[in-house]
Amino acid sequence: MTDTYDYEGLKALAKELGRPVSTLIAQAPASDPFYAGAPARRAAAEWFAALWQQFDFPRGIHIRGVHYALVSHRVQFLEDKPYENTEECWQKLCYAARDARHLGLVLRLPIGRPFGLPDWHLLDDSRPVLREVVVQSQDEFLIEP
Repeated sequence: MTDTYDYEGLKALAKELGRPVSTLIAQAPASDPFYAGAPARRAAAEWFAALWQQFDFPRGIHIRGVHYALVSHRVQFLEDKPYENTEECWQKLCYAARDARHLGLVLRLPIGRPFGLPDWHLLDDSRPVLREVVVQSQDEFLIEP
């Protein structure tokens, strides 16, 4: 049996078990995170990762900000098509960013962070200190050392 459950590992496992890959993934092949290494999805993810590095986007930028930067700089999309301010380009960008994260080509983009998860803070002497975010209500929370 295979040790990895990425695109290549799933294909090998399907062959070994004599069954279709689609029976080994939970979502559609176009959206399953373990299938992000499929050739077309990998190409889009690598395109996104190259632009991420080229533009040196700051951590925490919203994907919509990436979209507007690409539109304003007249970037070439896959297949040498221009990246434009269209719903189609926006959707492809979102999918490419998602797959780049799944493949580890870029750091995870913080799209939203659930309350209650630990958060790291630096004190004046630059030592990291873990603090817990405690939710009291949707609009009110405490940070405890």
